Order: sequence, then C-alpha cells, then structure tokens
Amino acid sequence: MVASGPHGFRAVLDGRFTIDKDNAVTYNIKRPAGISPDADIPHRIKIEGKWSLDEDHNVNFIVDHSSDIRFGEDILLSGEILSASSGSLLLSVKTGYKGGATVRTYRLRGKWQTDYDNRITFIADRSAGGHDMLTLGGAWDVNKRHHIIYKYKKRIPGGKKSSERTIHFNGYWDVARSGSLLYVMDLKNDSLFDFRIGIGIPEFRGGRSLMKYEVGIGISKRKRPFKRLVKLYGVWKLSRNGKIRFEIGYAEGRVESIDFDTEVKLKDKYMVNLRLKDMLGDDLGINLTFTRDMIDGKGYVRLEHAPREWKVLGGIYSRW
Repeated sequence: MVASGPHGFRAVLDGRFTIDKDNAVTYNIKRPAGISPDADIPHRIKIEGKWSLDEDHNVNFIVDHSSDIRFGEDILLSGEILSASSGSLLLSVKTGYKGGATVRTYRLRGKWQTDYDNRITFIADRSAGGHDMLTLGGAWDVNKRHHIIYKYKKRIPGGKKSSERTIHFNGYWDVARSGSLLYVMDLKNDSLFDFRIGIGIPEFRGGRSLMKYEVGIGISKRKRPFKRLVKLYGVWKLSRNGKIRFEIGYAEGRVESIDFDTEVKLKDKYMVNLRLKDMLGDDLGINLTFTRDMIDGKGYVRLEHAPREWKVLGGIYSRW
C-alpha cells in the first residue's frame, strides 16, 4: 500500500488490514528490515472511509481523502460476499503483498433490514457514528424450506463469463400488523425484513394449507416493481379460546408459527367462522371457516378470502 502523510513519509508499506467490531479499518505496518527504529514510519494507520456495494455486488471500502494520511487509490478494500448472518456480513478480500496476493476473510457488523422498495439492505455500523447502507439491487426469492435467498450473477475476472452466487438468510416468517409481512433473523439486534404487502390469501392445494402474499420489489434500473409471490405452506392450529396459529416448517425440522388474534362467530353447531386480526387487534381482511372438530386438530372444511371463496371436498380443491 502506498501512503503519504504530514510527518513527511511517503512509502510502499507492507502490512495487514484489520476491521474491528465498529467496522473501522486499520492498517498494521510491518517495519522493513534495515529501516532505523527512528525512521518516521507509523506502526499502524487508522483509515477513514465508508462502505458501499457496487453493481457487481463487491463490498468496497472507499477512502476519505480529507484525512491527514493520503492513499494512492479510492477503493482500498474490495471483497466478495461469502455469507450473511443475523448481525454481520462475511467477506472474502484479496490484498496484494510481495510475492503475490493473499485472500483473507473479514466480518462487517450491522443489521439486515429492507428499504422502501422492499429490497434487502445491510446497515453497516460506523465507528464515528451513523451507518452505511449496502442495498442488494436485485429481487430476492423464497426457497422450498421457506428461507429467503438472494441470487446474482458475478463476473469472472479476466473474461466475459459469469457465475451464479447465492446468499442465504436464516429466519422465520411472522405477521405483525396489517399490510406488513415480517421475515425475522434476530429481534435482539433488530435484524428483520419488513415487507409491505397486500392482503394475504389462504388456499388449500394438494392436501396442504397455504398462505400467499404478493410483494412488490423495486429493482435497480427497472421502472416498475417486480412482483414476488411468497408462498408459505403450513398447518392451521386452532385453540379452544379462539386463538389461531399457522405453523410453518423450516430446515432441520424446525417449526415456527404465525400467531393471529381472531373474531369468532358460530355459524351453526358444526361450523365456526374466524376473522383474522393481528396481535394489535387490527383486521387483516382474512376469513377462515372451520368445522368444530378442527379444534381437536382433525382438519378444516373451507377457506375464504373476499370476494373469492374456496371449498375443500374430500381433499379436492375446487371453486365454491
């Protein structure tokens, strides 16, 4: 790394980058052999700058040239995303040293959320306060295990070909209020995706219960939002006090539930109608009709969503 500063030094400095828990970048300098200990060369340099994400999904550290120490380039570090966890982003960074390049892994701390366009965004902490926003500009998807994944094309250096990369986000689904669908990674550090949605639509397909939500995703360089249909398969469980939950299976046999409050109306001695509400008591616009034996976990008869209705007859899904 080439650096110059107010103490009169200008040199190619061999060393190693470190990133602390506040995402501050420091360059630890190896003193070259034969250099006097009295030489005006610092042992470490704390570098001011900000984190950003480019169109090729590289995570870059851009130097702030207003600091006392100047560097010969704007992008000091550039890394590839390896994985995402609830409070961090793991990077693979290639840095040049004498005799070749070295690949190291670094971890950025922060939290995962969504922006106004329902795009996945990593909010990286900054040591001086504030944060940097790293927004994934494409459309995310949901895999068969109900986990969110993000796929993108990565250009292979030295050619025109590209390879597909996938980022996995481990979490669970929940409904907190009307018009909102949550994907929770970690509530403690506020890592969750809060998607703006329309009304959920219940269905029964192939002997399985299903909740569908349409989410509009604003994609970079696209005028109209991309519409993603989130399909959550699970089992309805109704308690005797009128509370209801939708249990969803995830990887490794893990089961999480979406809990609803309800407004209960008895249709007759065999049928009960439930109007779903969020846990704050706001109407979600979804009606469910169960037989009384559903309370004992034996199954439901009909699912409704105005203005359409469905009926299950002997396990066969048909318009009612």
